[in-house]
Amino acid sequence: MPGLKPHKLEEMHEEHVTTLDHLALLAQAIRAPRTFRSASDPRFKALLRTLVMNLEGNVADHFRFEEAHLFPALRRAGHVELADTLSLEHTELRKDGRSLLDQLDATLEKDLSDETWSGIGRLAMRLIDKQRAHMQREESEMVPALRAAQDGVGSP
Repeated sequence: MPGLKPHKLEEMHEEHVTTLDHLALLAQAIRAPRTFRSASDPRFKALLRTLVMNLEGNVADHFRFEEAHLFPALRRAGHVELADTLSLEHTELRKDGRSLLDQLDATLEKDLSDETWSGIGRLAMRLIDKQRAHMQREESEMVPALRAAQDGVGSP
């Protein structure tokens, strides 16, 4: 399959693990005890900012690569429905991620109630679950389909 670098398929798993690790750290920060989870604590603010910036950058770059290279390759190989499903999941993940990041941005300005923090924690956990399911679909369906297409095997 021209233009598709095989090593990028190998790097996908590592990128997925990194994203899940960052999401897990973010969830831990959100669920930290009230004594640590304070907008007035510069260390907590710095932690949230770092996690948010890393997530935004990593996920945006990863999604851009998939959408520009992998999903079109899937379509060319005849896996249009899978490419469409993964594209739709990207749209949903971006929306949910943006909602979470917007709420976190607000926390950097003021302390929130425990109830609000719990809501942000639930949103983070939903995002983690959706992201994990999406990554599993990519690794169990997309990667094998692209490898088969590269080898000239199994294209519909």
